[in-house]
Amino acid sequence: HHVQDSGQVTSSSPRTPQHPSGMIAPAKTTAVTRVAALLTTIGIVATIASFTTPSASAFTAESPADVVATMYKTWSTTGFTKDNLPALITDDYKLSFACSPFVASCPALYKEYSGVDGFLEWQAATNAVFDFKSFQMVGIAPLAGTNKVLVEASFIPTLVGGKTTGERLHQVHEWTVVGTKVSSFSAYVKTADAGVQENLLEPSPASVVDAAFAQWAKGFTAENAAPLFSDDYVLDFTPPPGSAPPKSKFYGKYTGIAGLLEWQTYCSEFDFSSFKMEGRSAISPTEVLVEISYIPTLKSGKTTGKRVSDVQKWTVVGGKATAFKVWPGDYAAANDLF
Repeated sequence: HHVQDSGQVTSSSPRTPQHPSGMIAPAKTTAVTRVAALLTTIGIVATIASFTTPSASAFTAESPADVVATMYKTWSTTGFTKDNLPALITDDYKLSFACSPFVASCPALYKEYSGVDGFLEWQAATNAVFDFKSFQMVGIAPLAGTNKVLVEASFIPTLVGGKTTGERLHQVHEWTVVGTKVSSFSAYVKTADAGVQENLLEPSPASVVDAAFAQWAKGFTAENAAPLFSDDYVLDFTPPPGSAPPKSKFYGKYTGIAGLLEWQTYCSEFDFSSFKMEGRSAISPTEVLVEISYIPTLKSGKTTGKRVSDVQKWTVVGGKATAFKVWPGDYAAANDLF
């Protein structure tokens, strides 16, 4: 059997992975390559050369990879119970479900779980909030000469209520196998994906900023801006000190959602087709710095022809943006377009 996505799964459990031998039979399996690349990106200390791609005959009923495959199969079919877990995990089993360091507020279910009771607590907690129907076990790779097994998994983070990121996320799962049981589990994601799941449950300042940019691209209204911006929101796009007076009301200070909507009307003077979000980083529990770049261009076609970078500081309190300050990269050139 190959480990493939059948597409036929229930909403509360992942798809059923079958025997993993077909997944890693080819010497040049892409799954192992992807796992290795993910590990390199994440920065896990592991010797990539130690990945093995054994043939199907290398697997026995008690091989570490088979033990791990049984965990996914059990999870996706019967689920874990007090009756079946003792045969699958060690008494001192540790499940690390750690919160990303990039998350300001960590949901309660993100912690370390231990033993049978802890495992069942984790299963109940995650099934109560996450919809796993998009889960796929992409590849499995035993680490040669160790009792570790790495699994590449992917899924679209989705809550039971339907809220979703809409984008597939890849993880590396690290399992430790002792005999015919697993003794530990940890999951790793790329830095770029850190906090994605947690932010679905409890929005971080960075996720509020991301949502604001996504909504800005579609257009703000009083209704869709209310969940993202506070009533006393302050938008400060005033020119740098000592600059020439602004020739457009695009450069100014606006307050409240009404002010945001007014500023949006002045945005319409610009052609934002060259706009890029270059990066963002949380600098405090309530502040996010964003770097954007664009070529200042008016809808008329008049342009500076030169890409510039602006720095923005967003302040987010209680899940809403309360302040927005911009330091324009080349105010003078953009202002002279008017």
